[in-house]
Amino acid sequence: KIEILAFGGRLQITGYGNRNEIEASAVGQSPGSGPNDPTPDRNDFGWDAQAVGATWERAGRKGTVRVRGWYTSTDAGSRWNGQDGLPTRLNASREDLGFAIEGEGEFLGGRILSGLRFEESHTPYRTTIGEDRALAVSIGARTRVASPFFKYSRDFGRGFRTDIGAGFPTLNGGVRMAPRALLGWAPNEFLSLSGGYARLFQFAQSLRNSESVVGNIFPADLFLGAGADGVPVSSAHQGTLSLDLRPVPGSHLAVRGYVKASDDLLLVAPLESEPFSTGEFSVGSGTTSGVSLEGGLTGPRAGLLFSYGWQKVRLKHSDESYVPAWGAAHSLETGAIFFPTSTSSVRVGITGVMGRKTTAVDGVLEWESCNLLDRGCEFGGSPGLGDNPRGGTDLPAYFRLDLGAQRHWHLRIAGRDALWSLFGSLTNLFGRKNLLTFATDLATGERIAVEMRPLAPLVLGLDWRF
Repeated sequence: KIEILAFGGRLQITGYGNRNEIEASAVGQSPGSGPNDPTPDRNDFGWDAQAVGATWERAGRKGTVRVRGWYTSTDAGSRWNGQDGLPTRLNASREDLGFAIEGEGEFLGGRILSGLRFEESHTPYRTTIGEDRALAVSIGARTRVASPFFKYSRDFGRGFRTDIGAGFPTLNGGVRMAPRALLGWAPNEFLSLSGGYARLFQFAQSLRNSESVVGNIFPADLFLGAGADGVPVSSAHQGTLSLDLRPVPGSHLAVRGYVKASDDLLLVAPLESEPFSTGEFSVGSGTTSGVSLEGGLTGPRAGLLFSYGWQKVRLKHSDESYVPAWGAAHSLETGAIFFPTSTSSVRVGITGVMGRKTTAVDGVLEWESCNLLDRGCEFGGSPGLGDNPRGGTDLPAYFRLDLGAQRHWHLRIAGRDALWSLFGSLTNLFGRKNLLTFATDLATGERIAVEMRPLAPLVLGLDWRF
């Protein structure tokens, strides 16, 4: 990241890159073999990303002008041994090039932000099946979206505030309207209410099978832009309500509710058994609604935070619907921090998830977190979803206790104040087992619960800042 003064304003340039590769046994780990033993029966996954962006901003008496430009690219590939015994190869990539220019200033007693955004996205996607690669699927799109937009904010007195705005994305000559509106009321420092509505559009959708257990080690989104054969522009209506209370100093209580209805969603899971689409996908819809409760209490030597969320998620395909694996009904997080001295702290946290759903898998699946104790393999097997009902398997509730501690010291080095911190954390202190999914052995028909390793990871570290 580079930041300099240039052209009468401030220029920021940021670059980023990463690469990931994972290789796992396609048939599970056999007794006596090592995780790095060469074998032709391997599943390979790889993905990388690069991004560079620049922002120039100049502030004046009448307002602020910003210009942004960016280029990003991602690549993902896999060699997957499917249940039919034929290797499937995946090559997917996405390139984005875009710019935005916007201005912000005072307008009609309020503040307005307006501008233009343009982005071009190229998303080729290809899969081949078999060693001869005779069965090939090759699709892609070059999606160009131009979107003028504005946002207007104003305080009306007596605690009332409004934010209204809209975008007008244009694709292939067709203009869509994406309005947003938020109305808030804060009569005093102890109470605030707000409600909002937004119309949303999505011009790229993923061909990753979100119900596949393989997503735990291969989380790359495999985007395909609108305009490709059978890929529509997804849209949604979203409404929100929130209430914030601060009854006494150091306390906070918030209640938020939301509802969202989505159309033209690209769904891979209903028609595909493999971790990614081999040419099969459908178009469906979804509904999401939920409520969250958050609260906190802080004092000079301690702090307490908690949050609870409830949601109801349904994805619909043709005449069928299911709850996706990410749509757990209940989530709970609570934690406390204590300061025994001015330079030390102790943290305790509890995490819980209830009402989880999953899609059971067919075939052998070995799951074991990589560790130094027995050099366990992180993933083994080539499980598919088969004909198992999507989201049709319940998972038990899961709770976890985490513990952490930190101590810091101040030192003077070369005339500067240096901060040294020693910290440690124990995750899943009591080693509670978490159930990942259920696997069905195709040979015996036996249903096997796949558990995640319950050992408590210990992390120790030293942090130095100056």
